[in-house]
Amino acid sequence: MFTLRLSRSLFRIRLQPHNGLTIPRPLPLAHCAPAFSRHMTSSLTPDTPFPAPNPTSPPWPIPATVPSPPNVPAVPSPPPYDTQRPPNTPFSFTPEQNELVSNLQKETYHHEHHFDTYRLVKLLEKKGFTRDQSIDIMGGIKHMLRDRASALRSRMLSKSDLENESYLFRAALSELRTEIAILRRNDMTLLQSEVAAITRETDALNQRLREDVAMMKSDIQLDMNNRKSETREDQKSIDVRIQEANNKFTICLGDIRTDLEAVRWETIWKGFFGAIFIGVTVATIGYLTSSPKEPLTEEAIKSSEEVVIMGG
Repeated sequence: MFTLRLSRSLFRIRLQPHNGLTIPRPLPLAHCAPAFSRHMTSSLTPDTPFPAPNPTSPPWPIPATVPSPPNVPAVPSPPPYDTQRPPNTPFSFTPEQNELVSNLQKETYHHEHHFDTYRLVKLLEKKGFTRDQSIDIMGGIKHMLRDRASALRSRMLSKSDLENESYLFRAALSELRTEIAILRRNDMTLLQSEVAAITRETDALNQRLREDVAMMKSDIQLDMNNRKSETREDQKSIDVRIQEANNKFTICLGDIRTDLEAVRWETIWKGFFGAIFIGVTVATIGYLTSSPKEPLTEEAIKSSEEVVIMGG
C-alpha cells in the first residue's frame, strides 16, 4: 500500500510505503550532458528564478580567462551511472564534494528551481570548482531534478487530482451508502409487510381453529347428551322388562304354590281314603275269615270291585 506525500518542493515528492521512503533512481549522467552545455551562460541571482537558457545574451560580461585557484586538483569527469549502486549513491566526487552534495539534498529548496542555484554555484566555487564547472554541475543537477520531477508527475497524481479523485470517491461512497440505506429501508418495509401478512394469516388460522374446536366440542357434547338419554331410555325399558319378568315369576310362583296345595290336599285325601279302604278291606277279610265260608254272590263280587276301583 503506497501513499502520496507532497511537500513544498516537487523534488521531495516520494512514494512512501508503510516502513520508509522509496526514492526513485536518478538518470545516468550521460542524459544530463546536453543540459551542461545549455546552461553554461545562464544567469544566477539569489532572488530571481532560473531563467530560460539564452547563450547569446548573458546578463553580465564573461571574462576571457578565469583564474584558477592555486593547488586545486583536477576533478575527473564522473563515470557513467552504475546500475548496481544504491539509488542514493552520490557522484564520484571528493569527500568534501560528496559532503556538500549531501548537505544540499537536506536543504529546503524553492518550488520553481527545486533548490537555490546561486547558493549551489557559490558553494561549488568555495569547494574548488571553477565558475564554468559550478554552472555546469548546477545545470545538470537542475535538469536532472526537472526530469525526475516530470517522471514523478507522469507516474503520480497531483494534489488537485488527488483531491478530485478523493471527492469523487467520497461522493460515490456517499451515494453507495445512501443507496444501501434506501435498499435496506425498502427491504425492511417489505419484510414488515410480509410479517404483517403472515401475522394476519396466523390470526385467521387461529380463529378458524378455535371455531372448529368449539364446534367440535358442541357436537361431542350433543352426541354425549343424546347417548346419555338413549342409555337412560334403554335402562328404563330394561327395568320395565325386569319388572314384568318379576311379575310373571311372582304369578307363576303363586300358580305353582296353588298347584302344590291342590296336589297336597289331593294326596291327603287319597291317603285318607286309601287308609279307610285298607281298614275296610282288613275288616272284611277278618270277618270273612272268622265266619263260615259261603259262596260269594255276584253282588258281593261287584261291590268289592267298586271298592277296589275307588281306592286305586
